[in-house]
Amino acid sequence: MGRRSANSLVKRLKDSDFCFLDVGWSKFPITFHSNLKSEDGQKCDGLCEWSPTEIKIEEKQTEFGVREAIIHEIFHVITATVGLDYASEGDDDRVLEVKNEDLVTRISRGFILAQQLNIELFEVLMEKYK
Repeated sequence: MGRRSANSLVKRLKDSDFCFLDVGWSKFPITFHSNLKSEDGQKCDGLCEWSPTEIKIEEKQTEFGVREAIIHEIFHVITATVGLDYASEGDDDRVLEVKNEDLVTRISRGFILAQQLNIELFEVLMEKYK
């Protein structure tokens, strides 16, 4: 379970009319790549680009890996949307001083926003493995 090839999921998303994340202020196309690398040349499963907006996913991984990478990148967009992003580039390791309740409220509202604006995408990402 979860080890099957991502080809069917990737094809289904590529062939759909909902292969993007809408967060109200921007749409992030979800694109699939072979041998995806970060800016520093390291192999990675997914990237979130901000200008222009785009979610890039490595397609050579398991179906579970593709699903997790998309969801992971969606959460990068959600945290930026609800004000939990970093002030400047290079601050990825900065610890935010946010109380737990405020953090959870912001993330849950961002998740609801993303899910409600992208119902078809989330239905595909959340369906059970067969």
